[in-house]
Amino acid sequence: MHLTDAEFIEHLDGALSPDRAAHVASCERCRREAEGLAATLRDTRSVEAPEPSPLFWDHFSAQVREAIDQPAPSRLTAFLNALRRPGPALAGAAIIAVLVVIAAFWPRDEYPPVVSVVVDYPAPLEPPLATLLESDPEWAFLATMADGIDWEAADAAGLSVGPGAVERAALQLSREELGELARLLREHVGGDGAL
Repeated sequence: MHLTDAEFIEHLDGALSPDRAAHVASCERCRREAEGLAATLRDTRSVEAPEPSPLFWDHFSAQVREAIDQPAPSRLTAFLNALRRPGPALAGAAIIAVLVVIAAFWPRDEYPPVVSVVVDYPAPLEPPLATLLESDPEWAFLATMADGIDWEAADAAGLSVGPGAVERAALQLSREELGELARLLREHVGGDGAL
């Protein structure tokens, strides 16, 4: 495993462990990196940095004290200073102008027009219920059973039909059952074939 950045620094300081120093000696990549860093360090040590002027530290200290002593501007002052610059003021004016133009040309219709839908319900099923109950024993049996039902108790027991129950039941029908349902509906609603 190659040397980490921290290990390269230890190598330059002569504090690298012997086994990692052996790696530097045997690894071409790490050796080139270590030699490049050592050359950079030699070059930076050979450059003489000029001493700052004797007045530098006095001036620097005075500037720091002055910056600390000045109170921070209030939010209102900062806002007013920002408005004095032309950029934010022009941007604000442009935004207001765009909003005025949009408001002037925005359609005044708040609601879409109301569309009336007329639903034409089919005529009642023929034969009438009384005739159907006399001619069909299954319907007669269901009517007899329904006469004695307490509808509130049936609803509480979950026997009532809720919204979407017919759709859910139709979705569970097989292909053959759907075909029979369509045939029965055509027969009782109308023979034109359209549902």
